[in-house]
Amino acid sequence: MNVAQDGLAALQSGVEDVKTNLEAASSAASDELKPAVDDVKTSVDQLESTLQGVDTSNLAGSLTEIGTALAGLGTSLSDLGTTLSDNCVGS
Repeated sequence: MNVAQDGLAALQSGVEDVKTNLEAASSAASDELKPAVDDVKTSVDQLESTLQGVDTSNLAGSLTEIGTALAGLGTSLSDLGTTLSDNCVGS
């Protein structure tokens, strides 16, 4: 996704799609994976909250907060990847 080209609406729509998929993943997750999936859900919720009210007129002033939320999401995803590696059969 190219936010500069596709706009904030595309980013917000992408966040909604991720939330929908995470709900399904959370429902199917094992007890070992559920905390890591829940952490990713929390990070996505924080990103969504950060994006609330952001438009082209205040985007520049919101970039630091958006970057922080994206970094938190990246950490949560990395942690989920580690948890998956540690708990998958044959790894």
